[in-house]
Amino acid sequence: MRFLIFENRVADIRGALEGLKLFVYKDLDWDFHVKSQDFPILLDVLEYDMVLVDLDLAKGSELDGYSLVEQILMLENHPPILIITGSYDVDDQLKVRDMAHVPYLIKPFDFKELQRAIKKARKICFGEQVD
Repeated sequence: MRFLIFENRVADIRGALEGLKLFVYKDLDWDFHVKSQDFPILLDVLEYDMVLVDLDLAKGSELDGYSLVEQILMLENHPPILIITGSYDVDDQLKVRDMAHVPYLIKPFDFKELQRAIKKARKICFGEQVD
């Protein structure tokens, strides 16, 4: 399983990812990007099994997390998306942007919370229960 992760503070989620790899997905691999332009060809998103997007990307990022998610959602057959954020007030912003269906996880979180959120994102994307 391969994750594409847009996160400006890698340390915030590295422990959860390591736990996920150790206990759940032995073949898990990931690529981190701190700015949207660090991943210039959006279609390459389709090569990943899961996309995690922090809403607050690094200063100088061309797109914020919301805009990045909006662009990924426009791709046909996009992978599941999980928003990761340190903010507790994302519900209204997701509704306003017509993204209320995109699951999110508030940092900090552990690997079990991440695992549940990933399952939810996969269920939403694929329309069925996924192990």
